[in-house]
Amino acid sequence: AVDDRKLVNKVLQNNKLEIVRLKRELGSVLRPILGNADGYYSLDLSQPMDRVCLDRLLEVSSTTAHLRSSKSKLGYGGVGDCSQKGNWSCFRNEWFNGKPITVSSEFLSPMPKSGKLEFDFLSERRCGKDDFVLSDLRVVTTLIGLFQLPSKERTDALSRLEQTKKQCDGTLNGDAKTVYERPMDVAKEVGMFMEEFYANLHCRAEQLERNRLNEAVKVTLKIDEKLDSLTAKYGKVYVLNRRNAHKFLKVQSLSTVVNLTEMHREKLMRMNRGVRAAVVNPKPANAVQDSGVPTAMKLRNASSSQDDFGVNTADEILIIEEAVQEGALNMKSSLLFDDNLDEQQGVDSPITEHDMDWLQQQDEPQEEPTGSTKGMGDELVGQQLADSKPLDEWMLRYVRLLASPNVPPNARAAKVLDVLVEAFEHSFIMCRHLELMCDLFQELGVTLTSEFFGTYRVELVVTLFGCLVDLHNLEIVLRALTAFETACVLCRVGWLHVYNPMKPQGAYELDLSRHEERQVLKTLTILATHEPGDSLQDMSFRWERNMPPMPGFELTVPWMTEEGLPRNGLFNAYFYAGEGKGLKGCRPVIKWRKSLMQMVLIDEEEVCEESCRDQPDTQRPEPVGEAFMLANIALWYGYLAYNAVEYKLYLEAKAAKEKKNRRGRRK
Repeated sequence: AVDDRKLVNKVLQNNKLEIVRLKRELGSVLRPILGNADGYYSLDLSQPMDRVCLDRLLEVSSTTAHLRSSKSKLGYGGVGDCSQKGNWSCFRNEWFNGKPITVSSEFLSPMPKSGKLEFDFLSERRCGKDDFVLSDLRVVTTLIGLFQLPSKERTDALSRLEQTKKQCDGTLNGDAKTVYERPMDVAKEVGMFMEEFYANLHCRAEQLERNRLNEAVKVTLKIDEKLDSLTAKYGKVYVLNRRNAHKFLKVQSLSTVVNLTEMHREKLMRMNRGVRAAVVNPKPANAVQDSGVPTAMKLRNASSSQDDFGVNTADEILIIEEAVQEGALNMKSSLLFDDNLDEQQGVDSPITEHDMDWLQQQDEPQEEPTGSTKGMGDELVGQQLADSKPLDEWMLRYVRLLASPNVPPNARAAKVLDVLVEAFEHSFIMCRHLELMCDLFQELGVTLTSEFFGTYRVELVVTLFGCLVDLHNLEIVLRALTAFETACVLCRVGWLHVYNPMKPQGAYELDLSRHEERQVLKTLTILATHEPGDSLQDMSFRWERNMPPMPGFELTVPWMTEEGLPRNGLFNAYFYAGEGKGLKGCRPVIKWRKSLMQMVLIDEEEVCEESCRDQPDTQRPEPVGEAFMLANIALWYGYLAYNAVEYKLYLEAKAAKEKKNRRGRRK
């Protein structure tokens, strides 16, 4: 993948606009080729490139399964399966032609010649010992360069990351100290949203396709050197609607411009007050308006051209920029937004005395806008661009889109997501870095991409999941998300990729009809029975969500066996471990916790301070989890990593050994 990225960058001379065109031409196949295959796919198997993409993903899945199976200390494929269905697959939530399936080599031998296949994919990519991890300073500097963080808040951001790092380092020993524990009410909400996610997978493609129409809206971003210099100087694109625009243009002795079309998007004459104008497509005559939603967000089946940034043109928008000319109108203010203008006035309405007075007021000096960590609009962009280096064409387009108030949230959030992913998807970062991105991306990132399947922040977490080095600290990312977003991440990434047996504290709602949630429950029951104190508190069980909990429910011996553990039902509990102080008689047993890490994606050797990553293996503590697992192998074969054949062979060997020992004692 590294060589492929180098080839693409060399051929395209690292031109991001050309890379965008390449992505548009190749579609989904480029993602696994360039090394970050994680995310959602919707493939048309009648298309050659989509078939190539599926072949590549199946290769990645098979390779990942083989590598993880080979690491198992219980024999090949004995333990370490983190898949959704217990089949070692990287594919999740697969649907083919509207029906649930399991993507496997058998299903694709031969590959269907047509049909729509959609799924989530998680490659389980992990950071190697020699891989470069971005520092706090580099991440913050990058976010400032992407206009997600005001430059004046650099020090505060670095201090916050350092504080979070110290908090996370204090939880590495598995001694019941945590940074965040999910409350019970949030856990129940997460369980409810997960149920809705799985129940509505049949309509996922339709909802996401509808949202893509909302993303395909923007102002025209034609490159002009003088306008670019103004953008770099003031960091603002001034967007106005026709109702206000025509009056200002009449003052400048311009003829009406509201009927100009795509073919007429040329530079207009420089006006006598030094204002340059450019015109964007008017609304198509056949566009359908949806009540309560801006027209530009719901243009369906309307012909519109795409530019190099990958989005379409909007309607009724004019962009006004200040010309490089002394005495021009002060454009730092929101020019031409007159709240007192009568909405009923038409295009040919006369210029009133009030309008003239208002225009004259625009020449007066205006205060510089102040930036905001949460907002990613024109104020933050303007603040950052004043002292920044000249921007290339790609970034100028991005800045203009951020600065435009007429670009709807879906379109803006999608572009910010693309830029963040482009900046970090081929690097390795820490969980605190992703948490910071989620916080900065909150205002736009919580915009829904669909009704049941997530937000743009969910897309960010899922796409960058393989870039995370310290998965054992993922709870700090989940605490930045809402219950709905957490549920979507768990459904798309999977419990066994997120769950950390070293820090199991918090509330759970687990559906026992799902393989991975059954596995999590098994680890909780083992810890509850082998660690002192009453660890599982506020337990309840019900067969269906709309049923009341079973009265007086308690864990019984049958729940500690594969046959006795129910195959369906909802289990709720709060796992308590004494808060690191031995409260209520609860204390963790570290060996058991480390042994249970064989069942999840997190590796025991990864749970260490960042400074230890550079140490040679001889200076690192010896792992104890595998040895402790082998010392209790019967519990693994018979329950945790249930294998009927191996368990039977183990029992037979154990019986034969005991029989031999009895004979020896008799002699």
